[in-house]
Amino acid sequence: MDYFVLNQDERIPYAVQVIYPNSVSQRQDILCGNFSAIKKSTVIKVSPSKFNYYPSILCGQLFLVKKGSVKEAIELYAPDVISNTIYLIDSQNKTMEIYYLPHLPVLDCYSDSSKANLDKSVIHELVLRKDVVPNNIDIFRVGNINTNLVVVSLRLSESILRRRVEDISFSQVATC
Repeated sequence: MDYFVLNQDERIPYAVQVIYPNSVSQRQDILCGNFSAIKKSTVIKVSPSKFNYYPSILCGQLFLVKKGSVKEAIELYAPDVISNTIYLIDSQNKTMEIYYLPHLPVLDCYSDSSKANLDKSVIHELVLRKDVVPNNIDIFRVGNINTNLVVVSLRLSESILRRRVEDISFSQVATC
């Protein structure tokens, strides 16, 4: 099966910047799949700007999905994934957007053939171990790395693209 890393399109200017209020250890817990570190609904501040753009997904510190086409596609292909509600607030400009933090399965499928820096916080070329990834899974996080990588199957990526979402990007992932 073919897999792709799902990313926020970096070419979009003025994408909102989240000011994550919690500790680094809580962020690491979330990256490892421990979602008890965050409340069921949480308010998070964003950097204030009248030009803020709220994309369909945010992939910086956390993987957040805005209500709309991408969220609907994820719910269609992974109906058992539950989510926390995240309210992104720009108090200076009095704007608020609702995002969701999906509880995606974390798979330890990072291959030693991948190219990354020493602490695995920057992945240059991702290679997945296909013996670890089940064929029936359409979306998951890559475990045991220090960054937030969400991988989707070919059929989920095609479903998202058919919905004409313009502020995301995909990069193909190799398997071994």
